[in-house]
Amino acid sequence: MAGVNFNLGSTTITYTATDESGNSTSCSFVVIVEDRENPIVTCPADITIGTNHDMAGDYDCATDYTWNHPVPSDNCTVIAYDVTYTFPDGTTESVDLQSRYLTNTLSETKNFPLGITTIEYDVVDTMNNTATCSFEINVIDDELPILYCEDVIACQTYTYEGNMDIKPSDITRFTINVPNNINISDINVSLQGSAINLGQLSFALMSPTGTTVPLFGSLCNNTMTFNLTVDDEALTAVGSAPCNPLGNGGSFVPISTLSSFDTQLSGGNWQLIATNNNSLSCGTLDKFEIMVCGNSINAMMDTKVSLVTDEANCEYTVVETNLDPLF
Repeated sequence: MAGVNFNLGSTTITYTATDESGNSTSCSFVVIVEDRENPIVTCPADITIGTNHDMAGDYDCATDYTWNHPVPSDNCTVIAYDVTYTFPDGTTESVDLQSRYLTNTLSETKNFPLGITTIEYDVVDTMNNTATCSFEINVIDDELPILYCEDVIACQTYTYEGNMDIKPSDITRFTINVPNNINISDINVSLQGSAINLGQLSFALMSPTGTTVPLFGSLCNNTMTFNLTVDDEALTAVGSAPCNPLGNGGSFVPISTLSSFDTQLSGGNWQLIATNNNSLSCGTLDKFEIMVCGNSINAMMDTKVSLVTDEANCEYTVVETNLDPLF
């Protein structure tokens, strides 16, 4: 019976002998073919990848990884193919790959967390012979910590103290000395007082370097009192401020922007310049305040924040802070 191929299972072979008189006899036996060969599945090698392996730039403690599930083989037929993921925290996830094996769609992209994930494949054939293989994906944190440093901005208010009279038909200067020398990022000015006719009165602010910014003037003719703050970040222009009193205690954008003082140094004498074109009487300045905001001209990054990184856990700890503003 050399050369006869028997399929899996039982095959009965019967022999019959007949003589010339028609007498016959027979015998038979059964050939049973069993599949005792395990299927074959070969895993890829273990791999170590970084948290930015996928180049996503999302700066988290995980990464996407793309690979092909191995293609199992068997001398007969694979009837079951599964993969099980065991994640670093001990949780597991199992996925049936049989339909994808039959359609040859075994490419996979999956997100893996920091640590070692074990991937195990299990294959079963028609006779319940099995094969298993596994490999590990080790995700390490290979990204440096990112520190977003911002300037430490502080604000201080300085108040004028001295003669409060606004001279008639003249220019009156009111001086505030700012002792702290910082890089200016914002300035607001608050004014309150009275004059016989605000339509003949105007104000400007001059920095220690001589930069002069007109604040407001010739508003609310025949109005006698003013109470307002000029601020570049206000919502309403000073030309639209209410009268009686002018400003009514609100904040308004000056006629020229106070940002002209930005990046200048604050230290020195600041002058409020009041120009009164009324010749009949003095005016009175009840309040003159400057709020100066900025950061130290000597600020060093290494005195602000120091970091110690823990690469294994993708964390950082702030170990030193020195964020006290100059004011």
